[in-house]
Amino acid sequence: MSSMFYYCQKLKEIKGLNKINTSNVKDMSYMFYSCENLKEIKGLNKIDTSNVKDMSCMFYQCNKLEYLDLSNFNMSNATDLSSMIYNCPKLKEIKGLNKINLKSDAIMSQLIYNNKSIDYLDLSNINKNEHSLFISYILNNSKNIKEIKGKDNLIEMMKSLKENELETFIFSILIKLNENK
Repeated sequence: MSSMFYYCQKLKEIKGLNKINTSNVKDMSYMFYSCENLKEIKGLNKIDTSNVKDMSCMFYQCNKLEYLDLSNFNMSNATDLSSMIYNCPKLKEIKGLNKINLKSDAIMSQLIYNNKSIDYLDLSNINKNEHSLFISYILNNSKNIKEIKGKDNLIEMMKSLKENELETFIFSILIKLNENK
């Protein structure tokens, strides 16, 4: 299913995605890449992602997408989530982010990046002993985040960062603070 709707710039809505058998799919990278007019994906929350390893750039540059329901996504086998939700400026809500089970060695750089309409993230299920690099990119260029549920987990993860990771995290916070002036 990699690149299935790749660069379908005129596509506005997808219905019936839940009717596709995805139980053996291992690659969903670039699936909705640059679907610039896509506003809604019906049935996304019903697809089987239990065997998917690569979800990189899955929702990359979906300029008009306002809502994602990932509440039934099983990411326990995913190894690459880089830029998964990247540059979706109208995206206001990501449902189910708190239920996602992530692999500790998954690549998650810029998982949620440059999404300027999101003002709330629920990361309460993220294990505080894992995924430390993930946090250094959550805030980067997602300017309107006002509340992060599970921020205590983020603080604990920050304490466990290596020196170079901590510098990256602090730099991303400084960028955010500077942009909000």
